[in-house]
Amino acid sequence: MRDPNPTPADAPSGPNPPYDDLKKLRRDLRVTRIFCAVSSLLTLLLLAFGSVFYLTVREIQAEAEPIVQQLSYLNIPEVNRALEQFNDTVENVNWPEISQSLEDFDVDAFNNVLQDLDTEELSKALKNLNTAIENLERLGETLGKLPSLF
Repeated sequence: MRDPNPTPADAPSGPNPPYDDLKKLRRDLRVTRIFCAVSSLLTLLLLAFGSVFYLTVREIQAEAEPIVQQLSYLNIPEVNRALEQFNDTVENVNWPEISQSLEDFDVDAFNNVLQDLDTEELSKALKNLNTAIENLERLGETLGKLPSLF
């Protein structure tokens, strides 16, 4: 640190000592300003990326929330039991027998039957069958009420 009252022995040498100090201070100030500008720019970029990240996370959350809600209703032990039953069933299947049955299946004959099938006639027959079932159900309900009348 410089003494505020320099003596001739302490006096700075050179053509313009106070001017040199000012130049150095200006250069230091310029470097400091550059560092501040760069750090401000980096802070703004970080803030912008953070905002984009936040908005992306919010969108993902909005999409995932209904799925998580549905998963919360899921009964995991029941699903595990169902999967174990399915696994047991699959293990007990006789795959060679199924393979042999599929080899014996006549695909050409099946295709011929499907081509010759009259879909309109089949639709009418199924409609008549459904009507007959409804009539039988109504008849059963009516017969069930008869004993209560007596």
